[in-house]
Amino acid sequence: MSVRHCFILNFSNVSVGKGSMLKEKEQPLQADEEAIVCYLKWFNTAKGFGFVVPENATYDVFIHASVLQKGGHPLIGKGALLSCHVEKGDNGYSVRDVVEVLKTGECVFATDAESADSAEEHSIRGIVKWYDEEKEFGFVIPDDGVKDIFVHKSCLAESGIEELIPGQIVIVNYKPVLKGREAVSVKLLENP
Repeated sequence: MSVRHCFILNFSNVSVGKGSMLKEKEQPLQADEEAIVCYLKWFNTAKGFGFVVPENATYDVFIHASVLQKGGHPLIGKGALLSCHVEKGDNGYSVRDVVEVLKTGECVFATDAESADSAEEHSIRGIVKWYDEEKEFGFVIPDDGVKDIFVHKSCLAESGIEELIPGQIVIVNYKPVLKGREAVSVKLLENP
């Protein structure tokens, strides 16, 4: 089983702004229509929302993390394909509910023990969030804005690093694990 790159969506409510404008020649969706197939355009995990685009359209439809959670679909990523009910509100179109996740897209997390064991390493730039020498671990905030990367003292020792200081800029090679991402090696780029 391969590891997919996806977002784990676990957010509280986030206020929303105005939706996208429809192009003049496109037909608006009706709230009472059947579920439509949409692909994920982008999703910002830090803000808890993103946009999908209906299969035969070019306008954006707002999707909030709570809609995915409510439907029991917490894992999606770039390239995800969803079957959704869409409604029009004062701020434009939004996903009312997700009927089915047809394709989860690319996920950066292991979804089961088998995928964790066979996971490939990935590399990303990030900033040290914190490191506790007594507890012998800490976390790096990755530039992709997804879940923080766990760093253990043994990883630092193997990387030839004595300590991490909050604010340091690093390159982290990590492996997806069941709880998120774990550093395999760390390279210091810049001190605060």
